[in-house]
Amino acid sequence: MSVFVFTGPSLSPEEGRAVLDATYLPPVSQGDLFRLARRGPRAIAIVDGYFDHVPAVWHKEILWAMSQGIHVYGAASMGALRAAELDVFGMRGVGRVYEWYRDGVLEDDDEVAVGHDDAESGYRRLSEAMVNIRATLERAVGDSVVSAATGGRLAELAKAIFYPERTYGLLLKVAEREGVPTPALDALRAWLPAGQVNQKRDDAVAMLARIRDDLRDGTPATVSYRMEKTDFWSHVMRSQTEGGVDRDGSPDRLPGDGVLEELRLQGAAYQRAVDQGLLRDLAEAEAQALGHGAGQEAMAAARERVRRQLGIDDDDELAQWLADNDVTAERFDRLAAGEAGLDKLRWARGGGGHLLDHLRVDGRYQTLRERWADKERRLRSAGLADASAEDAGLSVPELMRWYFSRLGPFYFLNPREHAKVHGFRTFESFVAAVTREYLYTRLTAQSDERSGEPENVDRTDEVRQP
Repeated sequence: MSVFVFTGPSLSPEEGRAVLDATYLPPVSQGDLFRLARRGPRAIAIVDGYFDHVPAVWHKEILWAMSQGIHVYGAASMGALRAAELDVFGMRGVGRVYEWYRDGVLEDDDEVAVGHDDAESGYRRLSEAMVNIRATLERAVGDSVVSAATGGRLAELAKAIFYPERTYGLLLKVAEREGVPTPALDALRAWLPAGQVNQKRDDAVAMLARIRDDLRDGTPATVSYRMEKTDFWSHVMRSQTEGGVDRDGSPDRLPGDGVLEELRLQGAAYQRAVDQGLLRDLAEAEAQALGHGAGQEAMAAARERVRRQLGIDDDDELAQWLADNDVTAERFDRLAAGEAGLDKLRWARGGGGHLLDHLRVDGRYQTLRERWADKERRLRSAGLADASAEDAGLSVPELMRWYFSRLGPFYFLNPREHAKVHGFRTFESFVAAVTREYLYTRLTAQSDERSGEPENVDRTDEVRQP
């Protein structure tokens, strides 16, 4: 079951795995969910997330994930907040905290905020969530430990405490100072160790159980809205896929990212592929907007045309092609729908991820992917995975002269303008890509020269000579 859960102080991974077999990640922050959704999981669940000093998860990245057929759930903390805001669009909220926000009983973010330790300590809580205190005081009133009036007064006092300092111990001290009757406080103090409620944890557990039950039928998520591909969102999508690291510590760069880097280094071929990607994007978006998407007959014809174009004769060959091009069967159907849409709409508006689809249909994706993978392997083996121009023994101007000399006189352009035109997010990312290309060509040449030597011989110093 391909399910990912962002959690932290509200629920430990060990507690979660007792309910649901999933991958448990640290609290979500801005961009994390979008990058994860690119992997195509069945479901993503948010329990905990960063805000305040760390940018919080965007609403639009959640909407985008759901538009890709991914179930997105929320509960307990940041998940409850986002679910209450996005449940009308299809995000699934679970638990009392979500219901309090949904119904307007609660509005402030600090109701779920806590101070906590770092990842190494397992995000140990240093303060108590206000929603937990409210649930605890509600139970205390129900158990006749304190009166309803005293419970209400204690909730007011707890709310006035800054959230990182909010604890039961401090609450009792403040209540004593504010004149809350001592017998009531003594009774509450004695009752708390066994009586307090961890509402956030209870809600998180309930959400995991809901996911486990919901996903048994294998039905993908469906949405009724259309994602607008604004210039800002396109910029966000690009910026969030540039060589980062996912919250689980695995490389954020997927094979498709490496394929695009290889393409960008090929000059005019990049522009030609971008044009085709732009055309694909228009075909799908325009067909959806006008309500005349490809029918089943057109889809079947498009699938057959793609298979003939690629020389795929049977299902075994198709399965191998899907694996080589990082395509699921569902993605292949969407690709075929795009091909059918191109028969209707032949003008462009925006490319996005369809550039990779163009390479797949064109037959170049696998070649670029294999070259990128070989480059990554050779650079890692030589200890040069994060090498700079200085590590290559060249200055940046020397590196640029080497690169442009390979492309021919036509490409002696302003390097910064060249980087921008060819899809690199920054000039620095362009320099890094050229550096990797330079070192890779040197490593490959040296390997060819000593083809009879063992591959694990350390020749790093040789590579770094210009």
